[in-house]
Parts: sequence; structure tokens; C-alpha cells
Amino acid sequence: MIGDNTIFGTGSVSEGDNVIGNDVTIHAQCHITKKVSIGNRCFIAPFFIASNTPNIRTGKHGNNRTKEKLITLPCVIGHDVRIGVCVSVIPGITIGHNSLIYQNTLITKNIPPYSIVKSFGGLVGRVIGSLE
Repeated sequence: MIGDNTIFGTGSVSEGDNVIGNDVTIHAQCHITKKVSIGNRCFIAPFFIASNTPNIRTGKHGNNRTKEKLITLPCVIGHDVRIGVCVSVIPGITIGHNSLIYQNTLITKNIPPYSIVKSFGGLVGRVIGSLE
């Protein structure tokens, strides 16, 4: 489901089974995997990746021929979130509403509402402030 006035940039992908709100801008070459929820009025810069598979060594994908079921952990992005260039989110993460995620950040923990997240030296983001 994609809301009104939502824009997808060139080369961006929504794999389906997603809920994307109204007035969302998803720039070029973003990958929105299955079961992602994005709130209203979000801004997502180029090269964003939301993943949902915590263990790529199991399940029915790739060359794995086992009968195991693929486990997916949905990603949730609240309303009015702004995400910079080259941000990746690991499976099962929630980004609270009105948060700002700086560029080149790997999100590995849930982000509370009104947070400012930035990476320092590495790629894993840390909450550095609040927008409240």
C-alpha cells in the first residue's frame, strides 16, 4: 500500500507487502524490502536499505535447499522521519517518529521518537540528541 503524494526516485524498489504513508519522498536507488512500514511525511535520501532477514544462512532463498522457513523481522519507520544518504537498517528495527538519521549510518538498535542519530568514526549510529 502506497499513500497519496508519495514519490519513488529512479531505481528504487519496494518488494511489496509494505505500508508507505502519505507525502513520503523516497529518493533514487533505495531498497525497501518486504514488510516495511513507513509513516507519513518521511524523507528518505538515496541509497537507503531496509532489510528484514536476520539470518541469510537459513530459509528458502539463494542456493540453500533446506525446507526451513525464512524468518522476517519487519522494519517500522514512524511519521515525519528524515533519513540521510547511505543509511541501512537491520531487521526488526523501529525508528520513532520525528527522528533525524544522519548520512552513512547503520541502525542496529530501536530509535526513540525525536532522536538525532549520527555515526562517529564507524558506521553504527548513536543517538546524540533530541528534537523535542
